[in-house]
Amino acid sequence: MAGKIRGKSKLTREPKKKREDEEQLNLIGTKKSSTLKAFRFYENDLQRLQEVAQKMNKVSHRHISETAVIRALLVLGAKSSDAKLIKALRDSI
Repeated sequence: MAGKIRGKSKLTREPKKKREDEEQLNLIGTKKSSTLKAFRFYENDLQRLQEVAQKMNKVSHRHISETAVIRALLVLGAKSSDAKLIKALRDSI
């Protein structure tokens, strides 16, 4: 016959408590996660984007992608006034 086991189970143990005197070093910061977003451009919008990218590449010492151009235009849009943005929207239609 099997007798009863009289020891404590590992499952009943309390988890180790974190000591307050332990320091945590966060040496690596969290990475920014990018969210993918797709947009559809008309042919003339793509031509404008390529023209702007070419202008920027002429004066830059390194290659600037069309994605970087869009990011720069977003920054400009955030700094512009509402009236200028509405005017640009009306010109694009």
